[in-house]
Amino acid sequence: MKLSWLYIFLGGGLGSLCRYYLSNLLNSKQLYGIPWGTLGSNVLACFILGFAFCKVGKMSDQNDIWIYFISIGFCGGFSTFSTFSKENYELFASGAYGALFLYLALSLILGFLAFLGGYTLG
Repeated sequence: MKLSWLYIFLGGGLGSLCRYYLSNLLNSKQLYGIPWGTLGSNVLACFILGFAFCKVGKMSDQNDIWIYFISIGFCGGFSTFSTFSKENYELFASGAYGALFLYLALSLILGFLAFLGGYTLG
């Protein structure tokens, strides 16, 4: 598809802006030392990706547009593995091992359940 780069660009920009605002909203509530903004955006991105993954398989000719815009662009911009890794390092370096393991467990378990929920809902 000739315009795939444009769909990725637009979806990624929108996803990044949404992550920024969600992170600012959720990170203002520091509870148990967990970076809730990153956790929230990653889990929500998993849900959206699961939903889109299910729906795109059922759609007709426009699949490529939605794959590029939502799956690669929006979810790629909305979720963030690099920030997740940095925050895990910061928890580790500060000796907050309980928060580190809780954050890791919540991210993996909730991310998988969110994807499964999105796919099931789709």
